Amino acid sequence: MMDKKNIFVVGGRSGIGLEIVKKLENQQNEVFVGSRTRESLQDHPQVQHLKLDVTQDFSDLAGLPEIVHGLVYCPGSIVLKPFQRLTSADFRNDLEINLQIHRWPLPCCPVRTAKKHLPNGIPSSGSACRRKSPL
Repeated sequence: MMDKKNIFVVGGRSGIGLEIVKKLENQQNEVFVGSRTRESLQDHPQVQHLKLDVTQDFSDLAGLPEIVHGLVYCPGSIVLKPFQRLTSADFRNDLEINLQIHRWPLPCCPVRTAKKHLPNGIPSSGSACRRKSPL
């Protein structure tokens, strides 16, 4: 039997993120989802929701455990309109949500999230890291 792990999934309420949450939950992990709303997580009462908008400051992640074994980053967006109607602003907005390149010196939000809240980085197999405290 595998040991229960604390896994933080950013953007895990729909699409690929939700499927990852389901798989992690089925493997008996403690799953924490950071997203703007809890929508679609109501069928997963064991999953803990943390209100999080990756386009805003999220220095307060109260509810995230001190030890986090893994981080999954999968928020996303897409503009569904004909290619000819897409503007530079549409592309820029998608990049900002998916990569967070507009406000941070780090190349993408997963790195920023890990550096801010998991000071020892993402653990290698068989290890865990402690979250910076206080948040």
